[in-house]
Order: sequence, then C-alpha cells, then structure tokens
Amino acid sequence: MTMQSTEEVINKLRQPFSQNDIEWKVQTSNKGNNGDYAFVVAYVNNRAIQNRLDEVFGIGGWKNSYVEFSGGIICELSCYINGQWITKSDGSEPSNIEAFKGSLSNAMKRAAVQFGIGRYLYKLEPIYVQVSETKSNNSIYLNDKKNKVVGYFEPPRLPDWALPPNEQKQEKNKETNSTSDNNNKKREIDKKTGNNNFNRNSYFISITEFINKIKLKPRAAMELFHHINSDTKSDCVEIKDIKEKATDKELIKFYDTLKPVSDLVKMSIHYKIPIENVLNYVRILKPQEKIDNLHSCLIRLNRDDIKEINGFIEGDIKNNMFEHQTA
Repeated sequence: MTMQSTEEVINKLRQPFSQNDIEWKVQTSNKGNNGDYAFVVAYVNNRAIQNRLDEVFGIGGWKNSYVEFSGGIICELSCYINGQWITKSDGSEPSNIEAFKGSLSNAMKRAAVQFGIGRYLYKLEPIYVQVSETKSNNSIYLNDKKNKVVGYFEPPRLPDWALPPNEQKQEKNKETNSTSDNNNKKREIDKKTGNNNFNRNSYFISITEFINKIKLKPRAAMELFHHINSDTKSDCVEIKDIKEKATDKELIKFYDTLKPVSDLVKMSIHYKIPIENVLNYVRILKPQEKIDNLHSCLIRLNRDDIKEINGFIEGDIKNNMFEHQTA
C-alpha cells in the first residue's frame, strides 16, 4: 500500500461508522411515572472494526494476538505504520454471554479504541429510550430482572456528527435539543433517586485553580463566563460573584469549559513536553478548528477529547514517535 502519514492514518481510523455497524448496551433501566425507560450507550461491533483495519492497512497490514491474564483476556493489536509495527493492547473480564468468545471480542474492541477506532462514541452521553411491550423489526429486547423492567426499545438514531456524511440529515437543532433533553431527563432522575452530591464551594475552588493554571485574566474569564451562559443573563460581575450568584447550571458549565484546557497544562507538566507539542495533538483531533494557543482551546474541548489526546501522547511515548525529554 502507499505510504501514509501518521495524521492520515489517524484520520481514517477515527472516521464514524455507519449506523448499521452500531450496537446498543443498556447502562441502566427503571420504572417511571410515564412508563419503563432505560439509558443506553453505543458501541461498534467487532466485524466493523476488522473491516476498518482492512481498509486502512490492508489484510496483511495488521494482526492481533490474545493472552489470558488474571481470568480475563488481553488483546494485542499491531498495525504496520510508516515502516514499523505499532502495538497497543487492552483487555476485558470474562463475558457473561458465550464467556470465552465474548471476552475475545470485547478485548479486541478495547484494543482498537487505543488506535482511535470508535473512540468518538465515548463522547456520547447515555441516551434515554422508552421501553414497551411492543416488538418491531428493529427493536432490542431488554430483561432487567433486578428492576423488573422487561420489554423492547427502538435503537436511537446517532447525531449527525457521529455518522458518516452520506447518513447525516444535517438536523443540528434537533441534535442539540435531543442531547439537552437526555441530560435533563438524567438530572431529573438523579434528583428523584437522591443522587445529588453537588458541592458549590468545591466547584468554585476548582474554577479559580483552572483560571490560574491556564493564566486566563479575570476580565477574559468573566467574558467567557457570560458567553457560555448567554441564555441566563447572569448578573455576576467579578469572579468572586460566581460563588454566590451563579446558578448550579452556570457553575457546572463554566467548570466543564475550563477543566479540559487546564488538563492540557497538566499533560504538559506530567509528560514533561512543551505545551505547543500538546496543542499539536489538539490540532490533529480538531483539524477543523483554528488552534493558535492554549486559550483558543476553550469551548472546543470536552473531557472525552482530553482522554483521546492523552491516549495519543501515551502511545507516541511508548512507541518512541517523538523524543521524550525527562528531567
């Protein structure tokens, strides 16, 4: 095959899969006032992963092997990139369904994520679905004996950004509303079940630490706060006002915006590499964004992006893809 650059390989591996290649796993289910419901998460099936590897590397350009370890299975996945074999591994516990075969499949999926295959699915929040007694051609059976939820649910449609271009409907407003509805439903259920450990003071302390770590000036910090909370028209003027005057929602949104950028600084310190090197990984992950400096990453990254960037760095250090300076 024609020699491909590392960036080309990464981009090809990261491409979204067809909706037909996606399967759904129930994370939790319960009974509600409006009927039974569940939250489900998406994952890509093993056959699609193998096809993706064939497409990118050719049938002779990748290989895998398995090792039993502490009752589980470790999959070592190797890909031939730029003249050398790069190996990454991950494992799984014994599967309840077809124990050995299931463990092999799960370990392979997790090892593939180390190369970026299907990793975008981790950005998806658990999706709310209704469970009913009605079965259709596409419905999925659920049997939660613990919570006494038995029935069928329809596979959710993935948002446009998680689909290949030929399957996108470009319904961005509906996508945003759907994500918001799912998050609101989850918060309502958390409140009803008493799952509320929100600590305003802890959030505020972390926010001030993030601002200092990324060297964001107070005025710029407040402009950012009002920008991301433009729908609430907050009357906070200074950073100290946020602790007492900001709503929980505003506080959480500000925290979620600052933390990923603060984490980039932590990576630079932890791995002893210049922040500019870390930003290069951001540019690979977000080729459509203009990343000039650390502050330009604000609003553009989330926690799953940080996990992905961290995986890139660890993989390159392990495989000596760049000179790693140690103190």
